Amino acid sequence: MTFAEDCLAPKYKTRISHILNVRWPLFCTLVTLARVYALSAGAVRAGQPKGSSIPPADREKLGVHYAARAVAALVEAEAAGYFKVAGKVDEVKTSTDFEPLRSREDFKSLMGRV
Repeated sequence: MTFAEDCLAPKYKTRISHILNVRWPLFCTLVTLARVYALSAGAVRAGQPKGSSIPPADREKLGVHYAARAVAALVEAEAAGYFKVAGKVDEVKTSTDFEPLRSREDFKSLMGRV
């Protein structure tokens, strides 16, 4: 089942939410938000979109900001029970979407405790 199907499939959503007593829309939204921030962090640091007028120093600051927001959203998803679902820890650890976060100590700490 894909990430989108996890969040949208009513039968699966209902079954898991009963088992874990969590709110699927909340943690699916948080993980989606984390993905967007992580991808944005990587993109802005790489100078995307092409021809961006953001100076390199500001791109780095913005990338750090986006990465911090991504990790914060993942921490909130953890509190909502996301990482209790089988396979979700490995998904975040291996998804290329979260590559821009891998060198961050807060991301490493999160992955170490979940």
